[in-house]
Amino acid sequence: MKSNKKLILLILGVVIVIFGAAFVLWLRLPKGYFGKMESITIGYSPFESTGLLWIAEDQHFFSRNGLNVTGSGEDYTMSWKR
Repeated sequence: MKSNKKLILLILGVVIVIFGAAFVLWLRLPKGYFGKMESITIGYSPFESTGLLWIAEDQHFFSRNGLNVTGSGEDYTMSWKR
């Protein structure tokens, strides 16, 4: 009976410490960028390797970090002559 109480108190103490640490770390998360928005232009070609650029734009990664991004894409499709 006595060892059960000790085990329960130990588990409860560990859970409290974990939740306390998680709460403190959550409060320290950055809330976003509040400075001046900088404008940049990124040149790209319409290939699969630029997919991460569009994912970041869709997830608002640039705007949350103070960047106003404009894309400048080129069409590199080949025109075949007979």
